[in-house]
Amino acid sequence: MRGCREAARLYDWGWSFDGVPRDVAKALALHRKACDGGYFLACDDLGWLLPSGDDVTHDVDAAVALFHKACDGGAMHGCTSYGYAYEKGLGVTADLVTARALYMKACDGADYQGCDNTALLDVGTDDEHALVMFDRAYALDSGYGCKRAAALYRAAHRIPEAIERYRHACRKYEQDAYCELVPGNGDCMQRALSP
Repeated sequence: MRGCREAARLYDWGWSFDGVPRDVAKALALHRKACDGGYFLACDDLGWLLPSGDDVTHDVDAAVALFHKACDGGAMHGCTSYGYAYEKGLGVTADLVTARALYMKACDGADYQGCDNTALLDVGTDDEHALVMFDRAYALDSGYGCKRAAALYRAAHRIPEAIERYRHACRKYEQDAYCELVPGNGDCMQRALSP
């Protein structure tokens, strides 16, 4: 089933340089086969493909059901996707309490995007909790999370923590913030990656 999902992703993305042209119908069929076969990451992928608007059904209700299935099956990114549906009111009634609970489940299950999304719910209302959640995302290797944590540390004048987060974010191709905080000569990436 994992192989079906990987093949589906190739067809979805269309890796023509590898000789695989984009074929949404094949991607849908293979994602569905993997999802029905119990590979729950494929349910999440299929859920995002359905309402994407590119040669597919625009079936938001079916997408939300797939996110739910993925989450219940243990695919933590499915919980993040399901939470996003609740945050934005996509196919369900908007409910930030449910969105937060699903994001936290994903974060606790090591999906950094769940941590990032929880933090984004808190930015501006509870920056301390947002910082905790961005740091959890950072620990799970989120470039976005560490960039946002760095900005909050910088605003709190906690520069060593900010520099460390910016350095990590730079490795995730977020160079500008690090270079702004730690000016110097030479290429930013080289400076950020040096000990």
